[in-house]
Amino acid sequence: MIQDEYILSKFNALLPEDKVQVLLKALDLMAEGKFKNKVDCISLAMGIPLFPQIKSIINIEGYKMTVRFDNQEERIIDFLEILEDKKPFHELLLGDYKKFKEVEIIDGTLAWLNIGSWSKDINGNEVFDYYDIDPGLLYENSAPSAGAAVGGGEV
Repeated sequence: MIQDEYILSKFNALLPEDKVQVLLKALDLMAEGKFKNKVDCISLAMGIPLFPQIKSIINIEGYKMTVRFDNQEERIIDFLEILEDKKPFHELLLGDYKKFKEVEIIDGTLAWLNIGSWSKDINGNEVFDYYDIDPGLLYENSAPSAGAAVGGGEV
């Protein structure tokens, strides 16, 4: 899920007249009774999905990946920025470009079946947990693609 801080930072960057329009749309959403959380309503009124899902990979160029989310928005993810914190698997992905390019879309997010860790399930069976990244994190840390209006081939 997209974090409140991200949504509110986008809202605060709007011009005052645009804020009014967003708030009016958010009030309509609240009145429908579908959403009670104010920030969720503001997010939806601004066109920011609450639970973005990746539908396709458009392009991989270096460590930048252009993806299409389920709201049809194309965004560029710079993995040199996202993976700079040196958490487990980050150094492996940045150090082995071939492994990085073996990315797949699983359950609406980017996943690498070629890296992960072994653990035991509740029955004591060995299971492999592949590495994936939360799609909300990917959405928050990406930028709109300049060529979003131009159709392109998908990877």
